Amino acid sequence: MRWTRAALLLAGLAPLAACEGVLEGPFGVGDRPFVEGRWSIDALVASSSCGPVRDEPFGARLFQNRDILQLVVEVDDFGDVRYDGRLDRDGDFRVRQVTIFPDAGLRDESTVEGRFSASGNRLSATEDERIEDLRTGERCRIVWRWEGRRR
Repeated sequence: MRWTRAALLLAGLAPLAACEGVLEGPFGVGDRPFVEGRWSIDALVASSSCGPVRDEPFGARLFQNRDILQLVVEVDDFGDVRYDGRLDRDGDFRVRQVTIFPDAGLRDESTVEGRFSASGNRLSATEDERIEDLRTGERCRIVWRWEGRRR
């Protein structure tokens, strides 16, 4: 009976020991650009079916955990909009967000694809933003060119 309890205890601990390798992940910290921090980004209008739209400079915070990337933009009178995605070893990245603005009755969905410089201090990207008016069902699209630098 004593050996059975010990075997069950060891069998129960084995998955926990295996988690250590999973938590560390397959990549080291230094195998991709370090991009975490505060950024200044200029969003330049490339095209719009939403009517007149102006270029928009904005600030963002980037959080990085190896290849996982989160970009956070504070939107006035709403709060944080979070883009989640991945960062490749060569600096290519892709993030995506879907946000509902209840007071405005809008659904905003964006995909951003781009590249960070090898130093991790600059970025260049394209954002494909799709907006839907939830009251009327009307839709439009804006394509933005992003140029950014870490502060």
